[in-house]
Amino acid sequence: MEITLAAFKKLEEDLRQFPEELFSDYRLALYSMQEAISSHELLTWAQHGLTIASKGNSSWEAAGDYFKVSPGIASKLNIVHLNSWARCGESLCEEDSVMGSAYFRASYDAVQHLDPRQISGWAQLGHKLYGGNRRSSGLASNFFQTSAILLRSISYSELERHANIIDALAKHSVEFSNECLAFSQEHLPNIVEGRGSLISLLNSVAEESWRDVKVCFEEGTKALPRIEHSQKGRFIDLAERLMRTGYQGIPSFLSEGSRALTQIQSQLHGLILTLGEALLIIHPSALPAFLKSAPMVLGKISSQQLEEWFAEGARILRENREGGLAYFRLESYRAEEFMNDLSAIVELPRIKDVLRMYCRALAGSQMEVASTQELVQKGIGWISAEHPTTEGSTVYLPPKVDRYETKDENFGLFKVVSTHQVAHLEYGSFEFSYETPSTVFDDLRPSMFPRGADSEDDNTEDVWFTDMHRLFALFDDGKLALDIFTVLEDGRLDALVMSEYAGIRRYYQRVQSDSLNERDPLISFPVREAMVEFLVRLSLSPTGVLQAPSIYVNEAKTIGKIARSIFSNPTTVEDVAEATLRIYAILIQIPNESKSDQVWEDIEPSEFQDNESEDGYDYKGILESRLQQIREGVPSNIDSESLPYNSPDIVGFRGDFKPGLVQLLNRLRNPKQDEESGVSPF
Repeated sequence: MEITLAAFKKLEEDLRQFPEELFSDYRLALYSMQEAISSHELLTWAQHGLTIASKGNSSWEAAGDYFKVSPGIASKLNIVHLNSWARCGESLCEEDSVMGSAYFRASYDAVQHLDPRQISGWAQLGHKLYGGNRRSSGLASNFFQTSAILLRSISYSELERHANIIDALAKHSVEFSNECLAFSQEHLPNIVEGRGSLISLLNSVAEESWRDVKVCFEEGTKALPRIEHSQKGRFIDLAERLMRTGYQGIPSFLSEGSRALTQIQSQLHGLILTLGEALLIIHPSALPAFLKSAPMVLGKISSQQLEEWFAEGARILRENREGGLAYFRLESYRAEEFMNDLSAIVELPRIKDVLRMYCRALAGSQMEVASTQELVQKGIGWISAEHPTTEGSTVYLPPKVDRYETKDENFGLFKVVSTHQVAHLEYGSFEFSYETPSTVFDDLRPSMFPRGADSEDDNTEDVWFTDMHRLFALFDDGKLALDIFTVLEDGRLDALVMSEYAGIRRYYQRVQSDSLNERDPLISFPVREAMVEFLVRLSLSPTGVLQAPSIYVNEAKTIGKIARSIFSNPTTVEDVAEATLRIYAILIQIPNESKSDQVWEDIEPSEFQDNESEDGYDYKGILESRLQQIREGVPSNIDSESLPYNSPDIVGFRGDFKPGLVQLLNRLRNPKQDEESGVSPF
C-alpha cells in the first residue's frame, strides 16, 4: 500500500510538470475511476496518461483527452480491454499527438458499437491513413471522428472496407479523401439495403479510377432509393461487375440506369436485372442501352413479351455486335418491328388513314381524324384533352389504345370510339332545332319560353346563339340538365349503332359491358347523383337489372320508362330534348343527400311500365307542377342540407359531348345559312 501511495505521489509530481489544466483533468477523472477499478489498476491507468503526456511538446493535450474520456470507457470495458485501448492511444500519440487526441475524443462513441476485440483494429484503420505530415494527420483525425458516427449505422466490416477506400484515395489526394469522408458521414447512415454493395463498388472504383469515387458515391446514394428494396444491392453489384469489364461510364450507369428503373413497376426490377446480368455475359456494352430502353419497351409490351423481345435482341447481339447494340438502343428497324409484332397496343398514327376512311364512309362527308392532344393547341373551348370527341369536322381520338390483351380487341375499341363520335354527325346530335317537334312525345317546348325574354316578342329566337343554348336556358340547374341530355343522347346513338351496324356489334357490346363494370357502385353516391348514375347504367345496359333507393323506386321506374322510349325506338335529338325536360322535372325534386342507411331495391327492365302513374306515384301531376315552376322561374324546393351536385364520370368510349359549342362552331363556319334564314349569329 505504501509503495502504491509513493508511486502515486511520484506520478502526480511528474504530472505537475505539465500545464495545470492536465493535472485538473487527471484529478477529476481519478475520482470517478476509483469507483471502477482497484488501486493497483488505477496506478496503471494513471501511468498510461503520464506516458502519453511525455510523448512530445503538445502530447499533454492528448493526455488530457485520455483522462477526460477514461471514466466513460471504463464503464464499457473490463481492465484488460481498458489497458489495450490505452496502449493503442499511446502508440498513436507516439506518431502524432493530434491523431492521438482525435482517437481518444472519438473513443466513447465508437466503443458503444465495437466489440472490445475490434478496438485495436479500429485504431489501426486510422493509423494507416497517417503519412507523417500535417495533412495526413488531419485526415486520420477526421477518420476517427467520422467513423465513430458511422458505426452507429454500419458494421465494422463495412467500416474496414470504407477505410480502405479512403486510404486508396489518400495516396492520390488527401483533400479528396477528406471530401469523401465528409460525404460518407452525411449520406452513408441513410442507406440500409445495398450499402455493403455500394462500399464494395467504391473500393473497386478507387482501384481503377480514383477520381470517379466521389461522383460514383453521389450517384449511388441517389440511385438506391429509386430501386425496389430487395434489388438495391443487386443493382450496385451489377454496376461493379460492369466496371470490372472495363466499362468507363459507371457514374452515368448508376444515374441513368436507376432513373430508368423508376419508370418501371417495382415488381419488375428483378426481371430487368436478371436480363441485364445475361447481357453482361454476352456483351457488357449492351447492358446500359437495355436499361435505358426498357421503360419505353414496357410501355408497349408486357413483361412476358419483354422476355421474347429480349431473346431476339440477344440472338442478334451474338451474331452481330453492332446490330445487337442498335437493337437494344432502339435504333434498329428490327427492334421496333418485333416490338410492334408482340405489342397489343394500337397507336393512332399507324391506323389513322384507315380510321379516316372508315369515318368518312360512316359520315358520308370529308371527316378528319386527329389525336386528342391537338385539342389544346386548337384552343376552341375543350377543357379536357384526354377524352375522344368531335367539333363537327374532326374526330379526336386517343393517341393509343392498350386496354385489351390483343391488337384486334384494341383496334376494335378504336372503331367503337370512332363510330360513336361519327354517330353524333350521322344521327344529328348537333342539328337540334328548338321548333322541330318530337316523334315520340307530346311536345312540351312550345309551352315553354326562356326566362328573361319577352314571350310576346316575335324575335325571341334572335337572343340565343344556338337552339341548344335556348333549350338549356329553360333549366335552373344547367349542369344537371346537360348531364341528363348527354346520357340520353349517348344512349340513343349507341342503340342506333347497335341496331344498324351489325359488323361492330360484338366490339360495341364488349366495350359497353366493360365500361359498366368499371363504374363505382350506386350506393356510393348521394341520392340525386345516384339517380343520374342509374340513367348512365341504363344507357349502357338497357336489359340489365338496376338498383334504386327504395324511397324513389317509382321515380326510377318512370325515368326508366322515359329513357326506354329513347333507347328502343328510331328517335331524334328533339326526342332527347323532350325526355330531358321530363326526367329533369323528376330529378330536380330529389335532394342530393348522402344517407348511409339507404335501402336499395332491384328493378327489372320489365318494370318500366307503359302507364305513367303507378303505385300511387302521380308522375303527370309532378311533371306538370314542375314544368309550371320552370315556366315561372321558380327554384326547386330542395333541403338546404342537400350536397352540391357533381356530374357523373365520363363513359370513356363516349368521350366529351359539347352540343352547344359545336352548334355555335357550325354557325360560325356557315354564316350564309344564317343570312338566308334571316337569323343573326350574334
